[in-house]
Amino acid sequence: MDKILTIAIPTFNRWDQLTSTLNSLFELGFYSNCNIIVIDNSSEKDYSESLPEYLCRPECISFYRNSVNRGLSANIIKCFDLSRTEWIWILSDDDKVLLDSTAVLNSLKDYDYINFSSHLFARSGSYTGFGLNEFVNSLDSYSNVL
Repeated sequence: MDKILTIAIPTFNRWDQLTSTLNSLFELGFYSNCNIIVIDNSSEKDYSESLPEYLCRPECISFYRNSVNRGLSANIIKCFDLSRTEWIWILSDDDKVLLDSTAVLNSLKDYDYINFSSHLFARSGSYTGFGLNEFVNSLDSYSNVL
């Protein structure tokens, strides 16, 4: 199966949170179905040298490190630049990926966009739809948009 989703994780100086997020993706099997990239915004330590052994295989994860801190917005834009799939999921280095997130992979072909529900925001559910107008009108927050 061709991979159609890139999970891009921008990070800066948050190794513990990043490791937790990467472990949750590994445990849920995302490595076999998605391209996963980490874009380090010039953290004090080069985290790519500290990845757990099971993540050090090129088929698991691609790790990019900026030579200087470009700021959050530029680091997120770099996520889009590095993605080579039809879909991209920008996942914060401290986001917790839940088991039911795996259902997203089965829904990608059915929609133009997906806006996830989140326990961090007062949102009653996830939204899906077609076209730009429907997408913009359904947004209550710009977080959790795929």
